[in-house]
Amino acid sequence: MAVQASSAAPSSTNISLERSPRLGFFAVVLIALAGASVAVYFGTGLHPIWLFAWIAPIPVLFIVPLLSRRWAFAASMLVWAIGGLNQWRYLHGVIQIPLVVTIASVLLPALVFAVGVMAYRGLRVWQ
Repeated sequence: MAVQASSAAPSSTNISLERSPRLGFFAVVLIALAGASVAVYFGTGLHPIWLFAWIAPIPVLFIVPLLSRRWAFAASMLVWAIGGLNQWRYLHGVIQIPLVVTIASVLLPALVFAVGVMAYRGLRVWQ
C-alpha cells in the first residue's frame, strides 16, 4: 500500500507541472495583447500620444510567430479593434454617425492591421 501512495503523489505533481507552462504561455500572450490594446487606445484617436502608436504593434509582432494563423489573425484584429474603441463615444454619441458606420470605422482599421500582421508572419523573419 505504501508503494501505491508514493506512485500517486508524483503523477499528480506531473499533471500540475504539465499544465503550468501552458498557463504561463497564455498569461504572457494575454498580457502582451492587453498592453498592445492599451497602446493603440492611447496612440490613436482625436488626441493621440504618438509614442504609443509606434510601440503598439511591437508586442503583437513578438507574439504572432508563436500562434497559429487563425489565432494570430484574430488576436491582431482584436487588439486594434479594442484600441479603436477610443473613438466610439465621439463618433456614435457626439456627432451621431450611424451605428453601422461607427462599427465599420472601428473594424476596418483593425482588419488592415491584421492583414499587415499576417504579411509579417508570412515573411518568417524570425527564423
